[in-house]
Amino acid sequence: MKLFRNIWFILTMTCHKSAEIISRAEETPLTRIERIALKGHLLICHYCRYYQKQLRLLQIIFKKFSSLDLYDDKLPNRLSDKKKQEIKDRLKH
Repeated sequence: MKLFRNIWFILTMTCHKSAEIISRAEETPLTRIERIALKGHLLICHYCRYYQKQLRLLQIIFKKFSSLDLYDDKLPNRLSDKKKQEIKDRLKH
């Protein structure tokens, strides 16, 4: 019966379940059945492949930005004082 459930899981992988597994795969190891089902789904679903690619890109970006010290005085000050004041004035209203 377990074999049938595993085969059914592999054959009926939805995009919703695939997205859940793709997201979870970065934090926890997947079971063998999840890996097989995900690989099979990614072979036929370009939307989920694209989602996986986007998620990996976001992780790379977050890792790079997490190493930056945002309060470092060496970072360039991109907004002029005039623009900063304009933003503050708009936030007050």
